Amino acid sequence: SSNKVDTFGGAPVKNKEEKFVEVKLPVLKRGDKNDTVKSLQMLLMGHGYEMLSTDKKTNYGVDGSFGGATERAITAYQKDNKLAVTKKADAATWKSLLEI
Repeated sequence: SSNKVDTFGGAPVKNKEEKFVEVKLPVLKRGDKNDTVKSLQMLLMGHGYEMLSTDKKTNYGVDGSFGGATERAITAYQKDNKLAVTKKADAATWKSLLEI
């Protein structure tokens, strides 16, 4: 089994020297737990999407765990922004969230 991370490139981001550097962002899905999930959750919250339990009584916020709440938030974001509903943080979703 390979440990290759599924990534996409081509997101030009300016670094301190004002040079463009390419950022590789992974495709995130349910079950992933890492700091990139935290970044995803922060972006979703910045766009007005909360990581809520099914009954909407618990807000999981930025916990770095891509569970059902994050999946529901990303699915709602994809539907609202006319993206393919993949339930994953894929290339199109990252580009939309990052406005690139």
